[in-house]
Amino acid sequence: MSLGVGTLAYGITAGALAATAIVYLLIAIQRRRSERLFFAFGAFSFMMAVTTIVTVWLQKSGSVDEYTDRLKLFGVVSLLALLTMVGL
Repeated sequence: MSLGVGTLAYGITAGALAATAIVYLLIAIQRRRSERLFFAFGAFSFMMAVTTIVTVWLQKSGSVDEYTDRLKLFGVVSLLALLTMVGL
């Protein structure tokens, strides 16, 4: 898969995850009672959208230093996504 097709697929995935995150976070905010599941899934979807964007940045690295910095960022964002889903 070339980088152009991969970038398009990642863009569609990130957009779908961001839209899902917005919908679930708005549902969680709108409801009067505490719906932790809606908030947790919305936050998880948002973090996965960010992870997808960081993956595209990782593939577009120009040097080894950029790659290692972006790989560290990818690890941190992935860990936050995991903690968001497991912690809530």
